[in-house]
Amino acid sequence: MSIFEVKEYSNVEEFLKDLKNRIENVRRDVVKYLKKVDEVSRAAKREMFLRAALSRHGIRLPMVPRTPTLELTEDSTLIIDLKPQDLSPVYEEISDKLQEIVEKLSRIRDVMENLKIINAPIEVYYENGIPKYIIVKLRTLEEI
Repeated sequence: MSIFEVKEYSNVEEFLKDLKNRIENVRRDVVKYLKKVDEVSRAAKREMFLRAALSRHGIRLPMVPRTPTLELTEDSTLIIDLKPQDLSPVYEEISDKLQEIVEKLSRIRDVMENLKIINAPIEVYYENGIPKYIIVKLRTLEEI
């Protein structure tokens, strides 16, 4: 599913400012999910050390069952959170996808930086937060 959004800007500078803000917001999200991956990883290590220490004394903790997942649609999965470390791959995938968005937005920004001298309105069609079509309106189209 793609979500389209249309935004109009008075010039390239205005579009670049918005693009810069979008990049910063997505970068913050990347950091947030990387922190979650780190937290889950540390929790898994602590559990492993605890199990090892207890097993040296003959104590065995019961194993928590694997986190159940159910694919609802091609794009949606239901995850019932029993073991936080099972969420690590989910958080990693999210941070990877967000990083891809940062890279795409940065490439667009780099190209648009060269067009700053054009003082014309811009219409941008976003698909899932990424500019799909960037229309520089050199001529005004009259309403039909």
